Amino acid sequence: MGFYLNKFSFIVLILCAFQLQAQDKWIDRNAQISFDAKVPSFEPVAAKTESATAVFEPQTAKIAALVFVNTFKFKVALMQEHFNESYAESSKYPKATFEGEVLSFDDQNINGTYKIKGNLTIKNTTKSVEILAQFKQKQNSILLTSEFEVDPEDYGFDIPKVVRYKIAKKVTINLSFVFKS
Repeated sequence: MGFYLNKFSFIVLILCAFQLQAQDKWIDRNAQISFDAKVPSFEPVAAKTESATAVFEPQTAKIAALVFVNTFKFKVALMQEHFNESYAESSKYPKATFEGEVLSFDDQNINGTYKIKGNLTIKNTTKSVEILAQFKQKQNSILLTSEFEVDPEDYGFDIPKVVRYKIAKKVTINLSFVFKS
């Protein structure tokens, strides 16, 4: 009986190893995300974080990212305070997430521009989005860069009329992920 149990354990171990290899995840724990909502002639409304987390599975083309909203840093401290307290309400809605799939992804020839389709969630509001991203494989990493726009009103940002003209109607978001296996 011990022989069969050992043989069974060995088969389970081999199957798990194949499963782990098939689900090879590439991770960036210091993913960079920035946004820019500046309007000419006014103080730039822009912020950046380097502490987002992004995960990519080349074999399945699944991709996900998470950022804690209060990690975005502004050049002006008061702007950061207003962003977190009044606009993003980061104590109530602490994170923003994205879950999606890279369409027509070729894991044998990674370099290129691909469309990513998925769900972007900000302030508990989820919208379907499609973005273009550039992928480039280096020795031990996969680089992803992208720039796209979102409308803050789509995600429940209530911008008072008194400052509305100082903030762009569409916010440009830039992604820079360096995935490592």
